[in-house]
Amino acid sequence: MTPSNNLKNFVAMDKYTSLVARTKNVQQPIIKAPLTSKFAGDSSFNIKIVASDTASPEGSFPVVLFASAHEASDYVSLLKNIPSGYTLVISETANSGNKVFTYTSGGNVRSLTVSSNTAPYTTILSSMLVNRVGVTTTRIAVTPSTNAAAQYGEAFEVVSQNIFGKTNNNPIDIELAQDPQNFQTNIIEVNQAYEINQNQGILLFVEDSTTQLNITMTTSNYALV
Repeated sequence: MTPSNNLKNFVAMDKYTSLVARTKNVQQPIIKAPLTSKFAGDSSFNIKIVASDTASPEGSFPVVLFASAHEASDYVSLLKNIPSGYTLVISETANSGNKVFTYTSGGNVRSLTVSSNTAPYTTILSSMLVNRVGVTTTRIAVTPSTNAAAQYGEAFEVVSQNIFGKTNNNPIDIELAQDPQNFQTNIIEVNQAYEINQNQGILLFVEDSTTQLNITMTTSNYALV
């Protein structure tokens, strides 16, 4: 074989190798909006819901957490039992990473702001598009403490919708989790496992006298979908 032929063969092999390398690179999964290193490394994370009222709104007001694939549609397929006469607008607070559920009926307005001390809540929502988290324990603290009993009687559901449009609601009975041996007036700990991801989240109802909910979730795993 002449030197020129060797050079041609080398060039051909190099092009083949380069092509294989490029093909392999294309096949690698692209992970968008990964969880922050702080969130990914934690064994628990926090969600806070703060209520702000104008006039005297009455009723139990639903909020959907996580299930970020439904965010663009304002969770229309997951929300239910909006108080009669109220309209809902879901928005983001500029530069805060918070989500706000605002219910309005005439002059009565109740705004429920969802935030997190672990990472910006909107960052967590984006991360749920490609990640899932297993929750083992849910700790709920109610403000004011005098409204804890009423708030624990409100629905708390793991909710999802599959690709065929079927919605599944799995209720968790918060009141049954009260333990006389570890009783605290405004704090309850629910030892029930569930998963949160892009299609599955939590539907909860905030009682009209509740001003703040602090929800701490202990996680069992953190995995890429």
